[in-house]
Amino acid sequence: MNDALLTFCTDLAVTASAAGTDKIPLSEARRIGNGRPVYGTVVCTEAMTDAGSDSTVTPKLQADNDEAFGSATDCDDFKVFPALSAVGTKRQITLDPTLVDEAYLRIYFTVANGNLTTGKFSAWISDSMDDWKGYPSGFSIIKP
Repeated sequence: MNDALLTFCTDLAVTASAAGTDKIPLSEARRIGNGRPVYGTVVCTEAMTDAGSDSTVTPKLQADNDEAFGSATDCDDFKVFPALSAVGTKRQITLDPTLVDEAYLRIYFTVANGNLTTGKFSAWISDSMDDWKGYPSGFSIIKP
């Protein structure tokens, strides 16, 4: 379960460069981790597809004192999601708390190359290394 105050987006469709739908106001989400490491997680929740199989998506953490992110500062990049990334493909980073001295955080997705036609992502911050596993919709659990 994720903290709603620490969620950047849930199932956000990304076919062009764009910011996540939610911002984390650091004035409300105080003392994240409280002295423990804090992790950022981005998960592909709908498979990426494109005609040339050459699109990439690079999520990055951004900070700003302006809620509209008029002068966003890049804090941390996640590893690139390559073309045709499957559901459940995950990228995680350990956040450096000294990098962020602004009022708001957001996730920004940079799409490069090709012509991405589908792909959805969820992103959040938590104080534990995430062991979330994504499965395609319509799956069945079979008990042995």
